[in-house]
Amino acid sequence: MAKDRIERFRSYGYPDHFYLVIGVLEVLGGVSLLIPKMTGYGAALLAVIMGGAYLTHLTHHETPNAIATAVFMIILGLLAYGRRPEWIRPKQELQNL
Repeated sequence: MAKDRIERFRSYGYPDHFYLVIGVLEVLGGVSLLIPKMTGYGAALLAVIMGGAYLTHLTHHETPNAIATAVFMIILGLLAYGRRPEWIRPKQELQNL
């Protein structure tokens, strides 16, 4: 299974061992989703990774994979938006809390 993933990353034109970087970032993002104060950051990180995956699938004409990736990217983006820190929120929104 791991060799399939390595070959897939190579077929996309990514450098060797790039899959390790993505894997580490995905694990960090997944773990941070479990920590309430870090959820927004983890979701944002994973949404960015999903954005890259979405563009990769589109450029290689893998439409079903691109659609599934886009759905996850949107969900993670909404989670990141909803869990953004107070210092990023507009003052008007803070007054309504």
